[in-house]
Amino acid sequence: MSKKNFILLLASVLVTVLQSPINARTRKDIVSNDVESLVTATFMSTDITGCISTEVNISGHLRSGRGKSEVFLNVIQLDDCKGEVLFSGIGKTNLSRHEALFDRQLEHASLKTTIIVFDSAGKRRNAIKVSIRWRGLGKLTLSHPLKYATEPGKHIQNTRAFERRIRHANAFGTITILGKKNRFNQSDDANISLLTQAGSTFKSLDNPKEGNSI
Repeated sequence: MSKKNFILLLASVLVTVLQSPINARTRKDIVSNDVESLVTATFMSTDITGCISTEVNISGHLRSGRGKSEVFLNVIQLDDCKGEVLFSGIGKTNLSRHEALFDRQLEHASLKTTIIVFDSAGKRRNAIKVSIRWRGLGKLTLSHPLKYATEPGKHIQNTRAFERRIRHANAFGTITILGKKNRFNQSDDANISLLTQAGSTFKSLDNPKEGNSI
């Protein structure tokens, strides 16, 4: 579904709301547009000794409009020869605009940041440096086709339209763990998805303070 068709459908939804009985005593309160990209990747590797294995799971929520971009990281590193856990931790951090980038065709995405992770094995906090890029593969698919929903009420009426697109991807880059830079040329699994939402809220003039905008 193209961006043009998405906007046209939202417009038709809003016209329907405007023609409803509530229209005679309502005012449009707010129109909002939000775009959120979700990037995920899993990396697994074993060093040249065959002993040190590393697994990394990363999930980034990259938002334009309202809301903050953030990234979640889960890392575990084992010495399989000694049967020891070298590192095990989970962390998250907010992302500034220059740290997280994506395009709406889901062809590329990237994030570069430092995440403070508490290492449950070493019982201390560690700074994990992450620099990962995603490259979209294959065709875009709609996991949730374009929809709209209207929520009528006595004093408020919300209308919104949304769609989610997804593309399989390859992720690659570097993750620095315990001061050592780990380079990953290919992910074991990775995806880029995009959620687009648009909405409008109408409030009754009989009770203009009631209700929350979407």
